[in-house]
Amino acid sequence: MVPLTPFFFWVKLNASLTPITKDIATSTMTDTPLDAAFINPSFGYPIIKEKGLFYTKMWPPLSLAYCAAIMEERGLKVAIVDAQAERLSPEQAAERASAAGQVFVSSSPLDRWQCPVNEIKNVYAVIQSLKAGRPERKVFLIGAHGTTFPEKILKETAADAVILGEPEITVKELSQGRPIEDIEGVAYRRDGQVVVHEKRKYLSLNEFPKPAFHLLPMEKYYFEFLGKNFAMLEGSRGCPYACTFCYKDMYGPYRVKTSKKLIGEVEYAVEEFGVRNIYFVDLTFTINKKQVLDVCDFIIGRRYDLGWACQTRFDLVDEPILKKMKEAGCRLIQFGVESGTEEIVRKTNKYIPPKTISEGLRLVHKLGMESVAFIMFGLPNETAENMVRSIQYVKKINPTYVAYNIAIPYTEATYDAEKASPANEGVFFPETYGGYSKEFLDAMVKKGMIAFYLSPRTIPKVLKNPKSLIQKIKLFLAAL
Repeated sequence: MVPLTPFFFWVKLNASLTPITKDIATSTMTDTPLDAAFINPSFGYPIIKEKGLFYTKMWPPLSLAYCAAIMEERGLKVAIVDAQAERLSPEQAAERASAAGQVFVSSSPLDRWQCPVNEIKNVYAVIQSLKAGRPERKVFLIGAHGTTFPEKILKETAADAVILGEPEITVKELSQGRPIEDIEGVAYRRDGQVVVHEKRKYLSLNEFPKPAFHLLPMEKYYFEFLGKNFAMLEGSRGCPYACTFCYKDMYGPYRVKTSKKLIGEVEYAVEEFGVRNIYFVDLTFTINKKQVLDVCDFIIGRRYDLGWACQTRFDLVDEPILKKMKEAGCRLIQFGVESGTEEIVRKTNKYIPPKTISEGLRLVHKLGMESVAFIMFGLPNETAENMVRSIQYVKKINPTYVAYNIAIPYTEATYDAEKASPANEGVFFPETYGGYSKEFLDAMVKKGMIAFYLSPRTIPKVLKNPKSLIQKIKLFLAAL
């Protein structure tokens, strides 16, 4: 039997942010010229604590896979460099894209659009490395940071242009050789001045080709709560709700794929790439119940050995749809609880009655699925007593897991002269709302994690479902 203390000491040593090594053994691209490359820079894993608290993942950059597929449809030769999955340094990522005449660098892959990280100096380093090798190479930034602050990006980096909002249609037009002056949804320099075009109209998701998973290191992706052989898919973009804490500049209006389109992508992932675990990255997956039921019926009919997870709201689930989801392989549902104080939740425009929350969790657990409750600390007007109440409330409703977050004021973000200092290059949003320091909120996160995960009610649940137990323990320790 392994002694408990040394075991936890070993896990603690391995729970720190995964380093980016410069001698990592990776496959190298050939010198064959590429029309374009897409880079997903490497972030810390599994949690970043600088300038906020951000959970990172080893998930495929879905939007980049769509962009690459769009270019391939035109017969162009492209590549995706996923430095996050392959743990590449900025220099290594740039080297892997060295054969490309134009490079698109993402500051926030699709699964982080609604809560982008606050600091992207690693992205700046990728751009710098790309330009150092070939100054004439065109470099475009994709993501939330450039969408909100294009002038800041173009001032602080050598990027040639910024793509505003979701990138797929803009990438398509650039691949067609259209002059950037004629393209909507871009920002660029002209005669020493920054020109910012209006955002473009948002496209139908049914126009997308299948994501270019063949350009990704699919064997490296996993989700701590499901396992390997993992992919992410989306049935919709945007959200019809108006919660005040969610960053939505990238999304545009709420749009849904047809059931046929989403089913085709499930089949593609399972049949062609051996995917056995899927996360549906929609902000509110069960809002379109017909689509969910259609996909579930397909999975059941094909008898796929498939596990999957999603995120939704408690007021968008009921027993019939949960039963169907469980039958189709749903193992985990993530819910936003946000706060244990009703007054605080009401001010976020996301009030769901406590009875609805309790009943939703009861049904999920009754049917044999797991749950994650998201809680935020530091919402506007929240007191320390409110935060303690949230910790107590989570223990009362007893989800399988809880994820505590620090509220970042994306919707109040401004970039002014005070922030325009060398120390704040690459930093985009305030660390917290006014009233509490990040150090205080970090301490509240630690308090909440210990109170829940070391509770006699929680330990047996986690040990009863030991899948990826080491990864879960790493997540817990990294948050402390």
